[in-house]
Amino acid sequence: MPVRGITWATCRNRTVSAARRYAASSSACSIRPPTNQRLRAWRTQLVPGGALGFTDLVWLQDEAPAACRDFFAGICPDMPHADAVKQTVADCGYELVDTFTLPGHAWWENFYVHLEERLVGFQPAEDCEESRAMLEMCHGEIENYRKHSDWFGYVFYLMRRAD
Repeated sequence: MPVRGITWATCRNRTVSAARRYAASSSACSIRPPTNQRLRAWRTQLVPGGALGFTDLVWLQDEAPAACRDFFAGICPDMPHADAVKQTVADCGYELVDTFTLPGHAWWENFYVHLEERLVGFQPAEDCEESRAMLEMCHGEIENYRKHSDWFGYVFYLMRRAD
């Protein structure tokens, strides 16, 4: 399953994985650079007509339930709508080739089921507030996905540098 912010680009005679640079954004949306900054930075590294693909956590529908919005406001306050990312792609000098939403079963079967199993019986140290907060966030994320997964998801965007 792709990690948020990992991108692959056809750059001046090589393929580059930016996993190391953006790996932190997979767990802390609020510290990642806005999509337009990332796209403009990558565009400078692409040959004319070069391709770029990335995934982004986005709203799939308008007016998500309040509990869902509140959950993401705490961990990813700048989460855009899928259509807004498409416009950003165009505004940053790319031609959008295709998009697709990563299927829900992939999230549930390949991520949340395993996460939930690993959390069973996990007890953070009494003096570790960070561990307790992380455990609470993980349980909250699983519950949010169970109840509201029609409202948000990861969309894969494939584009070419427009020249």
